[in-house]
This record gives sequence, C-alpha cells and structure tokens, in this order.
Amino acid sequence: MGAQLRYLSYRVGSSFWFLPLLMLFAAGALASATLLMDSSSFVGFLGYATGLFHFEEEGARLILSTIAGSMITVTSLVYSLMLVALTLASGQLGPRLMTMFMRDRVNQLVLGTFLATFVYSLTVLMMIGSEAEEKAAFVPTFSVWCAFLLALTCFFLLVYFIHHVSEGIQADSIIVAVGAELDAEIDRVFPRSPSGETMRNAQEARPEPEEADCGEIVADKGGYIQTIDFKGLAARCEALGVHLRLGVKPGDFVIEGQKVGLVWPEDRIDDAFRQNVCVALVAGPKRTPAQDLEFRVHALVEIALRALSPGINDTRTAIACVDRLTASLARMMANPAYAPDSSRRHGNAHLSVRLLEFDDVFAIAFNEIRRNAAKHASVIFRQIDSLGNLAACAPTMHHRAVIRRQGEILQRLCDAAIREPSDREAAEKRLAHLWEMLDESTIPQAVSA
Repeated sequence: MGAQLRYLSYRVGSSFWFLPLLMLFAAGALASATLLMDSSSFVGFLGYATGLFHFEEEGARLILSTIAGSMITVTSLVYSLMLVALTLASGQLGPRLMTMFMRDRVNQLVLGTFLATFVYSLTVLMMIGSEAEEKAAFVPTFSVWCAFLLALTCFFLLVYFIHHVSEGIQADSIIVAVGAELDAEIDRVFPRSPSGETMRNAQEARPEPEEADCGEIVADKGGYIQTIDFKGLAARCEALGVHLRLGVKPGDFVIEGQKVGLVWPEDRIDDAFRQNVCVALVAGPKRTPAQDLEFRVHALVEIALRALSPGINDTRTAIACVDRLTASLARMMANPAYAPDSSRRHGNAHLSVRLLEFDDVFAIAFNEIRRNAAKHASVIFRQIDSLGNLAACAPTMHHRAVIRRQGEILQRLCDAAIREPSDREAAEKRLAHLWEMLDESTIPQAVSA
C-alpha cells in the first residue's frame, strides 16, 4: 500500500482541483457559521450599538452580487492570461513547466480563495429575504462584512499572484525550483548513514544463484514505474524466507508480461506473492517525479538543451543548468549510499533492487549537454570548470575516475570543435586546472587514509 499511497499523494498534490475543492467546502461552512451568528441576538445588538453591522436589503444584495460576479470574471481572465504566458514559456523551457505550475501551492491557494469567495457570497446572497410578511427582511450584515473582507483578501492575493507567476516563469526561477526538488530527492534516495555501510557493498559480497534456479516475476500491466513499495516487499520476502531481486526502478518503462524480477527459492512462493510484487510496482502512463530521481535531472537537462537549440540560443540558461547540476552531483558525492533507505533496511537478506549509481546520474547530467554544446564554447568551458569543482571535493578514487573520463571527452571535444586560438588557450588553462585537481596527491587526507 505504501507505493500506491505515495503515488496517490503525488497525484493529489499536483492536481489543480484538490485544494480549491477543500476551500469550497470551507467557504460553505464559513457561510453557515456567519449566518448563524447573524441570527443571534448578540450580533444584532452589537450591530445596532456600533452602527457597523447595518445594511439595507438592496444594498446587501448589490454588494454580494458584485463580489460574486467579479470573482468569476477575475478568475477566468487572470488564469486565461497566465496560461497563455505559461504556454509560451513552456515552449522555451519545456512542457514540464505546466506540471510545476499545477503543483504550485500559491496558484492552488489563489484559485481556491477566488472560488471560495464566490461560493460564500452566493450562499449568503441566497439567504437575504423576508422571513414572513409581518416581519422585516433578514439581512445578514455580519456575513456581508465577511464577504467584503474576503474580497479585499482576494485583491491582495491577485497582486501577489501576478508577481509570483511573473517571477516563476523566468528561467532562473524554474532552474532553482527544479534544483531544490532534485536535492531533496537526493537526500531521500541517498540518506546519510553514520556507519557508512550500504546495501551495495552487501550485495557485492553475496553470491547470486543461477537464473535457472529462480522464479520469474512478470509485470501484469505496462507503463512507467511510478513508485515501488520497498518496505512492503522486504517485509513480505522476510516473512516467506525468500530473496527477491528487482530488475526495474522508478522511471523505467515496462510492458505487460515483461520480466521485472527474480525470486528464490522458487518453491516457497505462489501466485499470491507474484501478485503482491506486481501491486507494489505502481505503473502509470507517463514519468513523474513521485519517486524518480532521474526525472528531475532530465528536467534540468531538457531546459539546457532547449536553451542551446538554434531557435533560442540562450547560453546563459544552459550555463545556469550546468551549475545547478554540478551542485546536485556534489551533494550526491558527499553521501554515497547507493540504495533507498527502505531497501537497505532488509536488503542484506531478502531484497535487492536495481541500484542507481553515481555514474548514471553523472552521465545524464553531462553527456547530452556536451553533445549539443559543440558550437557553444562558453558552455564547454563551464562544464570543464564544473568538473574541476567536483574533482576538488570527490571523496573516492571511483568518483575521480568518472570525472576524469568526462574530462578526457571534453578535451577531445575542445580539440575538434574549438578553432579560435584564444578560445583554445582558455580551454587548455581550464583543462590543466582540472588535471591538477584530479592528481591523486590532492585527495583529502581523510579520504586517502
């Protein structure tokens, strides 16, 4: 159930209707409460004593109808204009911008406040009228004042919303937001371990059985893997005394009937266990960042690739993406636990998963941008500088080897693509600094020891 709940929470959190719907119900409850207060003798006495809570029937109707009508008009107009601006921006930065707009809590809150004010005003408006022919008309003056205060709140939120969206569709703001989500996902996937022991090390020492001795687990439906219930699978394997090795991870695409895992000994499992594994692998029609670290890396790479395209040719945005990816890679190197915490908890005896390596994330972050940067010397220079910065804080020889391989590729690219003598000289200086940083003698004392 953990994987389904995680995916459901992502779907609900990224929807544009859940929070506004809750606010609509809250508006109905607020209207009932204020109308009940209006019918009490205390509010009536307070209104006559202070002169604040007093409206004629027609005046109250006019105020509430004006507020209700203006809320619908402003909501439709503002969000139509914002969607046009976001559509234009997504053409430059990528379609994932629309998903971020929908997940933005400010956008959801503003929409919910506008609609809640409309529902509140309409509900109070319906209650204005005569209770009987011999009695005066019921005018909920306190409720009208609350509607007025809600309208003022909507005005201030409108101003802030325009500022928020105008700032949010800027390339730098999008890069910062995606980078922050990437760092948070890195901390989740690569948690800090005081002992330093990882599931990866345990798996390398464990002998694996022959595939012919294992039972196969096949996917019962196709799609992109959204989330995996690692804890539930580990607990199930522990209860049956079997070992499960998954061959897929969140973000992978599977087809119906595809082999997704091996389990041994085969004689201890049944169809119910296979069904439990399939349920723990939640598939969907598209990739989402619910449990997919690579999704956020690809998002930053996509922004950089669009910036390097001939139609846009925005090297500054590409450089900003390189910088943000470099910061995330440094964060990953500082915490090299190559397995989710839930898998490492039971993985020593019962569950092994397809591990996300630093090499894989590093390749995604650098390769595609490098291939499209042959005509952009400034981007190549920044990638070389980034390798130097990563080399300065690389904790192991393995990390240095990965950085060195990328540096050698960039050196060959400079030799083939950069013809201007001054640019070649600048590239050589940066590469010389990189090789100096990769010298074994520069490894931090704590690491080399």
